[in-house]
Amino acid sequence: MQTAASLGASEKQKLDSSFSRAISSARTDAQWLSLMKRARQASAVGDKGRWIAVADRAVVAKPRSEPVAAVAAQAYLRCGESVKAFALFGPALSADARPALWAESFIAAHSGQGAVFSSTSSDYARLAEITGEPKALLGAAAMALASHDKSAAAAWLRKAMAEGVQPRPELLWDCALYEELSLSSDIGEDSRDLALMGDAAWLSGRGDLAKLRWERSVALAPRRSWKGYEKLALVSEGEAGQSYWARLNSAFFSGPASSERDGAIGAYACFLAREGHESEALTLLRRSALSSDRALPGKLAVEELAIRSASLPEGRIASQYETLAAQRPLDPEVMGAVLRTLSQRGMYGEVAVLRDSAAQRGLGLEYGWYYEAEVLAARGELTKAIDVIKAAGDHGAEGPFALGSLYGALGDMKASADAYSKATIAATGQERCAAYKALGASLGSSGDGEGAAQAYRAALAAWPDDAEAAMLARQSERKRSSN
Repeated sequence: MQTAASLGASEKQKLDSSFSRAISSARTDAQWLSLMKRARQASAVGDKGRWIAVADRAVVAKPRSEPVAAVAAQAYLRCGESVKAFALFGPALSADARPALWAESFIAAHSGQGAVFSSTSSDYARLAEITGEPKALLGAAAMALASHDKSAAAAWLRKAMAEGVQPRPELLWDCALYEELSLSSDIGEDSRDLALMGDAAWLSGRGDLAKLRWERSVALAPRRSWKGYEKLALVSEGEAGQSYWARLNSAFFSGPASSERDGAIGAYACFLAREGHESEALTLLRRSALSSDRALPGKLAVEELAIRSASLPEGRIASQYETLAAQRPLDPEVMGAVLRTLSQRGMYGEVAVLRDSAAQRGLGLEYGWYYEAEVLAARGELTKAIDVIKAAGDHGAEGPFALGSLYGALGDMKASADAYSKATIAATGQERCAAYKALGASLGSSGDGEGAAQAYRAALAAWPDDAEAAMLARQSERKRSSN
């Protein structure tokens, strides 16, 4: 038998002529199937590329032939063209009729091989069904997340967990499945995942478990993040809380400048300010800048101003923030903080000027879309504001929460409730409580008293210390009982 090394130019030329004639005369499925079989044999003896080339011609000539497409898919798979194999499923090939071939094509295409491969949640669900491997449902969840459909992603994860699969903590967190993450085993998890699992436990009302996980997280990696120390300090009392601040100081205050060091210093300075030690907090911030021979980073500059603002008259606070923005026109963190402050004070004219200025400088603002929509809403252009938010894509709870408010202002209570419902999925803690309260108000305005009562109960469950949520839950229960 000839091999790739022994196939000479004359043999190659003969094969070219032979296949050219056969292709020109091929009409039926059987003829194309015979040609692909010959091409496979030719490739095996050194006629490189022949199998793929004939398969390409076959699927063009017989685009709706199931047997031709199936053999062509086999050719593509064996020659490393798995994306082309998977693309044949549709008009010609049925995944239901050839599940094994579909699964092989999907798995091979998913492995990459340098090609761009597009898949959907349904593809991963089909793979799980065909192979009997529920781990594929994690892929379905990931694809739903990528499409900004957090509720669908959560549903896929719950289905996977029901079949014995344990998703990674970050995937559960991204899908807002805090209860499930809180109850997951944390044996063998690293510092980062333990921190997430601690947050989930806290949001699920399991404070002791949260503290235990945060403590283990900082013990495993004492210098990974200052946030664990801050959380432990804030939920601990007396000397225990002070000990966590001391450990934060020891882990982060010395050493070269870094974002973690800045964050730790800022957190402790804010704590000092809350405790009434504004002067000590400001001294700490300034000393940290001097020790690293640089101006205060944007985050710390904002926190310094926030501390100083506590003693300023209300009329001067906004002007101080505007001055800070003028001093640091290219710092997105500073600009974002200034816009938030002006927005909270209803100074939408100033917000519009600063946002436009940042856009002209090419300064990327994380919530630039929000401020644009806010200015439009302040001008009464509610529909345009809605369009801006929708065009911005997925931004956690802020987008749907804003949409809920805008639709409510337009009188479309169903759309308002739908938007707030999405916000409850994306939000956490007090934000989730606020989203549920807004959802309850929308449902109540549309005449759905039962739905409103459920929303207010969920608001109280999300944040039991919220007095308004407790009051609304009681009122809705009384109203429901009277009916």
